[in-house]
Amino acid sequence: MSERFFRATGVILKRYLGLILGIGVVVIVVTYMPSLAKSRPSYSPTTSTSPVPSGITPATTPQAPGLTVAGIRCGPGVRQLPWSHYSPWCQPAWHGNNGGATAPGVTATTITLTYRLASSSELSLLYALIPKWAIGTNQETIRTLNAYIKVFNHYFELYGRHVVLKPFMGQGNFINEDVGKGAPQAQADAVTAKSMGAFADMSLIDSSLLYNDDLVAQHVIAFSLYTETASWFAKRAPYVYTPGPDLSKAAVAAAAIVGKEMSGLPAIYAGKALTHKKRVIGILYMENNPQVIAAKDLVVSDLSHYGVHPAIQVGYSFDLSTLESQAQSAIAQFKSAGVTTILYIGADPVTPIFLTKAADEQNYYPEWYIQPEFAITTGLSPLAQLLPPAQTIHMFTSGLPLRSDQEAVQTWRMAHVSGKIEPLYPLDYSSLLQFFDGLQAAGPYLTPQSFSEGLARLPHSTPGGMFGSWSFSAGTIDPVSDFHIEKYDPSIISQADGRPGAFIACNGGRGYSYANGAKNLPAHTQPYCPVKP
Repeated sequence: MSERFFRATGVILKRYLGLILGIGVVVIVVTYMPSLAKSRPSYSPTTSTSPVPSGITPATTPQAPGLTVAGIRCGPGVRQLPWSHYSPWCQPAWHGNNGGATAPGVTATTITLTYRLASSSELSLLYALIPKWAIGTNQETIRTLNAYIKVFNHYFELYGRHVVLKPFMGQGNFINEDVGKGAPQAQADAVTAKSMGAFADMSLIDSSLLYNDDLVAQHVIAFSLYTETASWFAKRAPYVYTPGPDLSKAAVAAAAIVGKEMSGLPAIYAGKALTHKKRVIGILYMENNPQVIAAKDLVVSDLSHYGVHPAIQVGYSFDLSTLESQAQSAIAQFKSAGVTTILYIGADPVTPIFLTKAADEQNYYPEWYIQPEFAITTGLSPLAQLLPPAQTIHMFTSGLPLRSDQEAVQTWRMAHVSGKIEPLYPLDYSSLLQFFDGLQAAGPYLTPQSFSEGLARLPHSTPGGMFGSWSFSAGTIDPVSDFHIEKYDPSIISQADGRPGAFIACNGGRGYSYANGAKNLPAHTQPYCPVKP
């Protein structure tokens, strides 16, 4: 394939949410399974409340009688955003002294949030290959973020302040950064964000691990879509957050579902000759990423607790110039080993394109599990819509199917803005919601530490939300606390974009929590998915 193709497909890493994807017939779990997590690194900063300088007016009491800043009648059980499953308890409107510039990026009236934009030249290459409806544009991203910020500024208690979004065109080349190159440019962009007065940066899909690390060095909070291990996040506390789950949680989840629920049973969701064969697990992982290797080792170790041992482990190097040949080789190895079910650990969003193409060419139709990151795990599946239906019919994921009453769309409509919402809008919504939750909970004396401590005090979400359950405690990095099993149906119409192809719920949409060790997760039971195998 041409150099232009490989340069363009590399940009998908930015529009498809980062380097970390997992594929197999397993489910991502969003908190640790206690019996297997004792050796996992944990993030446990001090739980004491940061001292508030004298003269600053304390925050109002949550759930106390009175009207919120938006005029909502507050009281027991009322959320600051009455329509949201995830917002803090309501607070009567606050008045007083907020301390002014309590931290870099904070003034008496503003909180600055930056966004590093993808370069137009990179996006032009991408749009020559991938339709805009699947990945969105810079303009759609900024419009969607500003719409949500407009509504949140009105409803959240920010103690006399409001959030201001400042986008800028970065110097960094995202493709280079994702393979460990371009460090000087990433560092320069972090310095730019700092110079623009950033308290936090929410570049999301236009970010990178290098850029996030440089933001941390500048003491700027980063909202990351790069699901690294728990220890990676812990070392960067209190400056990096994610909608989740982190890579350590994903590893525990993969092993739990494969080992507890689905092992020893026929691969009924595979195709052709594999359908009636007892499941044989194969692992594919990115071998030039230390975090992915660590996650793979966790999966293999935890699978052994259930008496499950992968038949084959195949490593590949993320190199755009060789991905096609590596995918063909990997598929040939899995097929030769009789693998019915592929568990893909730490994969990028590009490789599935090559893998499914190679599987089609080799007449091989295994069960796949695809973890396409947070937006797609809520039913938004533009990437899956671009893959061969003969392969996607065998795909699983975790999350919640989008519904017509989802709060992200409701909030967008409340902003009364013109133009199109970004295709990956659940990312924008969940990240901004987590950010504003922390801002309100932090109180008037806003610092990175008080932000972290504020998140720890937030209430659990209410049932029925589009992101499943959120829960908070000391050191919360990502709040998601349950998972749902989904299977892809290439023929069903997606509620997200009206196009054919969407994930639908298995097991009646039941959620599984790891707070209790996933006790309600069925053992040695086929998931019931209302899609024809």
